[in-house]
Amino acid sequence: MNQKSKGSGFEREISKKLSLFLSEGKQDDLFWRTQNSGGRFTVRNKKNIDTHNQSGDISSTNPSSDWFSEKVSIECKHYKNINLWSMLTGAKSGVLGFWNQCVGDGEKSNKSPILIVRQNYKPVLMIVDSMQLISGLYELGLQPKLIICKNEEINLKLNMFVYLFEEFLEIDSSQLKKIWINMDEK
Repeated sequence: MNQKSKGSGFEREISKKLSLFLSEGKQDDLFWRTQNSGGRFTVRNKKNIDTHNQSGDISSTNPSSDWFSEKVSIECKHYKNINLWSMLTGAKSGVLGFWNQCVGDGEKSNKSPILIVRQNYKPVLMIVDSMQLISGLYELGLQPKLIICKNEEINLKLNMFVYLFEEFLEIDSSQLKKIWINMDEK
């Protein structure tokens, strides 16, 4: 399997899992891959043209999941080796490079970045920096497995709060939604 089809398959898998999570197991089609896996957004953004709801690799396809996708830009990466050490050494390849791309897409779309990344034969990680999301996860009892603080020397623009994606999928999504919407109203 080549890298492109591996990445596309991973985006479809994450889309379905997020859909089932937010619909409490009722629908698997609330999210799907963005047009050209975010490429259309990138090209049009360079021309200062907005492309609604198309930043990142996956986005909402249903109004019932808009509350989530309106706030976040989701990037998905699946590689043989994601080079976790890049978070500490500043290597441009691997997870740090993916994170910086995700942060850039988030800035362009005025959304918080979420990176969902998998290394072969390892658990899927979810990396976030949105204090709103982190606070909601904390309130629901989910703790990050790792926190990397921003560091100019290694070109880390934002903090990285690293969670196991499967643990995220186990929390009560309806409670997360209530917390998130209440935070918006404050």
